[in-house]
Amino acid sequence: MSREILIEHNGVEYGGQIGTIKSTSLGYEFHGILTASLTIEWSGGGVSVGGFCLDEPKDREGRDYSRRGTAYGLDHIIRIIETVGVERWEDLQGRQVIVLFEGRSAWGAHSVGLANTTDDSKVLVLGEHAALWREGAEL
Repeated sequence: MSREILIEHNGVEYGGQIGTIKSTSLGYEFHGILTASLTIEWSGGGVSVGGFCLDEPKDREGRDYSRRGTAYGLDHIIRIIETVGVERWEDLQGRQVIVLFEGRSAWGAHSVGLANTTDDSKVLVLGEHAALWREGAEL
């Protein structure tokens, strides 16, 4: 039986679902954008978390379609590893995490981040993290 929980982070309440990371993806999508995602499953359900663009065009004018890495992309990967509580990306698979959702329930909701199952201070809301980088906040 799955267990839904509530997580409060930075004044926002998220629905949470404890699940196990079944697989990871770190690489280029079919259209050439670097992303990272985790496939997480629980009894009766599952979801993919991530999919944020981690690189940027080398040429913003559009003449060159090659891409380059970003500090945000590296920090995104570091935050996932820290939140789950592992040392290496390869160690993510098989670990339990709390998947965060907008609203109080996982059913029909959009996954927005992760939390550690044993350390309440390890919470990663992906959109919030990206917004901090866009705003140039000190991380």
